Amino acid sequence: MDGQTYDSYSLSETRDLIVALRDSVFDGQVGELAIALGRPVDEVEGWADGTFPIDDEGLIKARGIADRAASRMVKGTSGG
Repeated sequence: MDGQTYDSYSLSETRDLIVALRDSVFDGQVGELAIALGRPVDEVEGWADGTFPIDDEGLIKARGIADRAASRMVKGTSGG
C-alpha cells in the first residue's frame, strides 16, 4: 500500500496510535488491546513495533477506541 493506510494515515502514525492506545488506554496491556481490537496479541505487537502493517479494519477499530477514550476524557471518568 505504499506506506499508506485508511484515510491516509502513515505507517508511523498508525504505530503511534497503537502504542498510545496500549500505553494510555490499556495501561500497557497489549493483550487487553488485542481483545478490544479482536486480533491476536502477536499481530497487535507487530503493529506496535512496526513488524506488521496495520490493515484498514484494524485502523478503523483503533480509531474508534481512541475516539471513545477521548470522549470519556472530555466528559470525565464518572460516566457522565
